[in-house]
Amino acid sequence: MPILSVTKDTITQFGMSNSAQLAITLLVLHMTGLLEFGQLINPAFVNNGWHLSDVDCVQWHVNCNYIATGSSDKTVRLWDVQTGECIRMFIGHRSMVLSLAMSPDGRYMASGDEDGTIMIWDLSTGRCVSPLLGHNSCVWTLAFR
Repeated sequence: MPILSVTKDTITQFGMSNSAQLAITLLVLHMTGLLEFGQLINPAFVNNGWHLSDVDCVQWHVNCNYIATGSSDKTVRLWDVQTGECIRMFIGHRSMVLSLAMSPDGRYMASGDEDGTIMIWDLSTGRCVSPLLGHNSCVWTLAFR
């Protein structure tokens, strides 16, 4: 596999698709780029539909057709990989979103924020099905089991 030099900025997040054919990077400048086997497909992939502030986390959907991004603007957005369009916005966090995870069945997404709140979202409706409270500081990492 060829090595691709995309940026001179620091990469703060990296996510590989389940097929291992696509990767997404989150740069320190919070521009996101979609890579395909060493070729940069779109250097500003999530700059259509715009978060209002920095993008702080990225996560692939299990079917590799979507990417979720969490932001300092307190929202999560779901993006169509093929079109680059924002297809859903998830609103409900009171502080910046720091972590994301997708359920293995692809129906739910978890998002964690700076104030310790975790929200479980139904991807088909965009509704929060369960806020999980109890942490008293940042939720940096999430995973479904």
